[in-house]
Amino acid sequence: MTKPPVLILGGRSDMGLAIAHRFANARLLADVSEEKRRTEQLGTRLASQLQAQKATERELLAAKEQAERAAASKSEFLANMSHEIRTPLNAVSGLAHLLQRDMQDPLARQRAGKIVEAAHHLLSLINDILDLSKIEAGKLELEAVDFSLESVL
Repeated sequence: MTKPPVLILGGRSDMGLAIAHRFANARLLADVSEEKRRTEQLGTRLASQLQAQKATERELLAAKEQAERAAASKSEFLANMSHEIRTPLNAVSGLAHLLQRDMQDPLARQRAGKIVEAAHHLLSLINDILDLSKIEAGKLELEAVDFSLESVL
């Protein structure tokens, strides 16, 4: 059996050139396949990260809504409790003042005065709490009123 003639170009045979092309093509195909695999992995990771981000956004939105509901409930509770406490406290203060005014005994009058002072202090505290809840709810209205600076200081 005789070998077919081999044409040699530039020091390489046609067969050698074909093998080199096949090898280069196989290497190129392997490189493309590897890049495709990496791209698919990146796409999978990106999709996973996007899903995680969306889940986090949903959780944050739910937490924000829950916090807003809690703040509204707190403000409503403070407003209701302030009113419920203020009404009987005004009665205690008024009746203690009447007792103080009508008492003859100086010690009893002094004690009734302490009740009046304590009631006024508690009313002031309740009003401050109610003002704070109005500030938090964005419902505090400021008004311009003339006053004497000396009386405040």
